[in-house]
Amino acid sequence: ANAKIWFKLAVTRHRASSCRCQNAVMSSMAIAAASRALRSVAVALAACSALAAAQPVTTGAAGEPVDCRRPTSGVEAEHALLQRQSAVSLARGSEPAKAVEEEDEEEIDCHTVLEGEPCYAHVHWAWIHGIYGYPQWYSGLTPASSFEDFQAYMHEHRPELCPMPCSAGLRPSAGEACVSRAVSLDFFNAELSHNNLGGLGPDTGRAEMRYKHVGNRSGEPFDLIVTATSPFRSHRQWRNGLAEGGKYGLINMASGTSVDLTFSFEDSLSGTPVVLDAFHFSFLDIDQGSTVKERISVDGFESYALYDPTDVAVDLDGEGGAVFSSTRFGAGCDNPRDPLTLGEVTCKGQTINQKSRAVTLLFSNTSSFSATMELACEPGRWCGTGRNILFAGSSSLASSCEEAPRLGLCAAFGDPHFVTFDGAHTVIMEDKVIWLVHSRDVWIQALSKGSAGNFQGLAIGGAFLGNRTLLVVKDTAFTLHASFDGVDILTGAVDEYIEPGVIEGYRSETWNATLHNEEVLRVRTQIQFSVGPWPERFLKKPVGGLLLFKLPGSVEVTVTG
Repeated sequence: ANAKIWFKLAVTRHRASSCRCQNAVMSSMAIAAASRALRSVAVALAACSALAAAQPVTTGAAGEPVDCRRPTSGVEAEHALLQRQSAVSLARGSEPAKAVEEEDEEEIDCHTVLEGEPCYAHVHWAWIHGIYGYPQWYSGLTPASSFEDFQAYMHEHRPELCPMPCSAGLRPSAGEACVSRAVSLDFFNAELSHNNLGGLGPDTGRAEMRYKHVGNRSGEPFDLIVTATSPFRSHRQWRNGLAEGGKYGLINMASGTSVDLTFSFEDSLSGTPVVLDAFHFSFLDIDQGSTVKERISVDGFESYALYDPTDVAVDLDGEGGAVFSSTRFGAGCDNPRDPLTLGEVTCKGQTINQKSRAVTLLFSNTSSFSATMELACEPGRWCGTGRNILFAGSSSLASSCEEAPRLGLCAAFGDPHFVTFDGAHTVIMEDKVIWLVHSRDVWIQALSKGSAGNFQGLAIGGAFLGNRTLLVVKDTAFTLHASFDGVDILTGAVDEYIEPGVIEGYRSETWNATLHNEEVLRVRTQIQFSVGPWPERFLKKPVGGLLLFKLPGSVEVTVTG
């Protein structure tokens, strides 16, 4: 009930048909959902999948039960035969594995199969059906294994049919332990316990800003303290501390001034200096006004990371320090909301990549470092009143092990299928509101209606959207309807709706890859639809049009039907 985005929809029940997909509701959606729990996730949602598992048991023409999950004839029977051949091959010993080992010593061409190629149907069936109905056939694979994992398995046992897939990890493994030295700095869960930088207030007492419990070392919490070692002037000192949303620190400076700062770490209980083996520190939103530039001078770091291409100019001083300067105009609508989910945003008609305006530095074996902030004005010109300097720990440019962002896909589609980020596949055959994403920041729900569990609608809300609500629902069997806070949007066949920094919505009749985040398009996933994987699912002209929503935190939602 706390979600405040429950559905209030009038929907029509549709009659189910045996072993077939029901009326297409929403062919699919792609969501890149970023949250502290999921970090940076992409979600693909699709509708009417003509998978036999849609109706596990129905009644055939003669009134006899028919198990739709069991291959009985045609292509599915061929799939079953292929799996049995694989099982026989495994039972004969280690010869197939030996052959693969010999091939690995040479340069092997790779190709991840696409829909329509001979191998594709076999891999698809094994990935979607076989692993659930006949797990004993797939030694070493699980329902969470990737499409490429299944193709590699097929290649191992039927190399004449399936080529080696192109993937960094062709077979599942236990993974490697995280070896990053960087200690996480978490501003969101820190407390701004004292705010009096340069003695300007709003607090009184010690002239410092203190972020209490910003991190911990060996289980012991420590604080970050920021002090000015030169005169500090602020335009709006009450803004100092934490930015809106609380995920990074903020210092408001008066234009035409500079200040020397020290960032240091102290034990939260004893107040003694804390030496960290390593940590990341990022400066974000390095941009400029029409007559004032931002410059940040830092020394004592081990290395730094910039995006390619970057909008930040770098001047190395030859003594272990560097000056990072702005080169592009920026406004409030392009400011990041989360340093770990930097991405493309549209601000005043311009598309800006927040990664291009950030730098992340790695420090090691120190309890403090120094930096100089400057808002440099053009000579002889008025340069405004002030600007904000934003900073955080890790960012999308370089993350510690705890913070490393991950992309993944989940799905809700057709008659009752819901696939979570870990690849688990659930079938729901009833009227129900289902949580697809329920993190601290991101709330996404799907509405299932009728005994066939038809997917009827989607609701998106939460703190990342300013607690506003985006609804996409099925009007008819061939039309989709979108609204934002109760106001209809994207009503034309080709249309767009944009609130800078909040939502970018696009409606089109054909797929337009240029609108999507490239990292999302590259995601490969457990999810396979009857007409292809993500993003191939969207390439054909959808009956009900195609809707794309780009939301804060790199969340993308693509809906079709």
